[in-house]
Amino acid sequence: FVFLMIRRPPRSTQSRSSAASDVYKRQCLKCASGYTFFNGECRSCDVTNGLFVNCKTCELFQNGTKPDPSNPLKTIPTYSGKCKSCNNGYFLAQDAQNQQNCNGFCSPNALECNNENEATKCVDGYGTKPIFGKIMCEPCPPNCLSCSEDRCIQCLPGFFRDPSSFQCIVCSQCPYCLGPTENDCTACFQKKFLQLDSTDYDSQRKGKCVDKCPTGYYQDVMQTVSYTHLRAHETPEHLVCRLLLEKK
Repeated sequence: FVFLMIRRPPRSTQSRSSAASDVYKRQCLKCASGYTFFNGECRSCDVTNGLFVNCKTCELFQNGTKPDPSNPLKTIPTYSGKCKSCNNGYFLAQDAQNQQNCNGFCSPNALECNNENEATKCVDGYGTKPIFGKIMCEPCPPNCLSCSEDRCIQCLPGFFRDPSSFQCIVCSQCPYCLGPTENDCTACFQKKFLQLDSTDYDSQRKGKCVDKCPTGYYQDVMQTVSYTHLRAHETPEHLVCRLLLEKK
């Protein structure tokens, strides 16, 4: 038998190391929405008694002290600052105290608003539309990611936009497509190859999905994939068949 003797570090050193490790683990790297990094910690943007209501990001400055309500013999800091951006649906406007505040409301589901209380940008699945003379964010047509006035601009992955109706139609031949036929695919299921019949890939990056490359084509891989909603049965890379005439 072989016995190994392990020498432990002194208790004080071990305690200091553990304490330092705890401090390191608790260091904040990024604050949540509605909070700002101030004096090494995340502080709420509403510390000034409602000055920053509906504020998403802000800047704080310590401008003095005041008696602590729980202990009159002590003081607590007071803060001032400014709001930099607002929660969805609100926009920055001058209040009665000439402060930039998020007291302007334009529309639910709005990401950005203008000073006329109108939505200019909406969350995914919503688009701008005039309602009773005011631009607001309204739901897009089914399976649509972004739209404007009931016309879809971009469909969800797995759907294509019909150019005549501006509606989103499911891709029936492959997971991603630009149209209804088998030659309109832009990506294939795993172990399938996208047969590209054009060398102009910037404008004609589409084709049909095949099990193997036919005569006159060679296998290749496209790594530049812009899709962000890949499903479990799809691959994050494009297996493609290119025309042999472009291979040197």
